[in-house]
Amino acid sequence: MSLRGLDLNEDQQAKIKAILDAERPTGDGPPADAQLRRDLHAAIYADTADPEKVSSLQQQLVAASSARQTRQLAIEQQIAQILTPEQRAQVRERLARGPRGGGPRP
Repeated sequence: MSLRGLDLNEDQQAKIKAILDAERPTGDGPPADAQLRRDLHAAIYADTADPEKVSSLQQQLVAASSARQTRQLAIEQQIAQILTPEQRAQVRERLARGPRGGGPRP
């Protein structure tokens, strides 16, 4: 979700920055799901297949992706509460236009 063009006031900008800063990764290495993805691919292409390891890594990756999506949605909900009704309407209009403003996809 892009907030460009919403004409955020200074208070809104500060609140949104605080939300995003609180959720920013610590930077202690790659995200967990990136490492899981590498481990999963290594297990898939290993010389000796280990279906249990592949399955376990796959489940871990799904859980990590789900957790990341849940965090992102929580952030968006917090930001939506900071926006004015008019700004939320602008966001809804953008969403209705679809990617790159080309309208909804069939």
